[in-house]
Amino acid sequence: ATTTLAIGLRNMRRKGLLVRNINAVETVGAVDVVCLDKTGTLTRNRIVPVAAFAGGHQYDVNDDVLQFGSATVDLNEHAELKGLLELVVLCNDSKLPKEGKLEYRGSPTENALLQMAAIGGIDIRAFRARYPRLLTRYRSETEPYMTTLHESGTRGRLMVVKGSPKEVLGLCSRVRRGGRRHVLDD
Repeated sequence: ATTTLAIGLRNMRRKGLLVRNINAVETVGAVDVVCLDKTGTLTRNRIVPVAAFAGGHQYDVNDDVLQFGSATVDLNEHAELKGLLELVVLCNDSKLPKEGKLEYRGSPTENALLQMAAIGGIDIRAFRARYPRLLTRYRSETEPYMTTLHESGTRGRLMVVKGSPKEVLGLCSRVRRGGRRHVLDD
């Protein structure tokens, strides 16, 4: 097996491929299906937001504009969406770009969440400053969600959770729709 892997590595080197870990070659050898992405999502390590769901409604992103149906969204008229975008700003480890740079620094998923908030008009720096983070618990095998705790001024503290929908919904008892809280059922 080692000889076969060594020959394979030599052949790959001739083709300009470099393997850092020999176990990776074994893993690639066990692959039956390879999905390729011409658009660059995988190769650029970038995800682009296309839609958000809040308050029982779907909001779409078209050409960096947040829309509800065919109308451009004004967050002051869509409280549930505004609340969602504010929360994804808080429960997010991506760093904001320095002056003159356009890309966030973090995981592709978290970057896409910040991009969605920015498209919606949330002032990310100001909102993070208003609710400073006190504590972070990262997802794990036993908790497939991330939790952040924030100082909330006179209202005390705010806890934000994001992660596996099934697990996060399991922690919830209410849903906000139409500006009112309703009991969350099946």
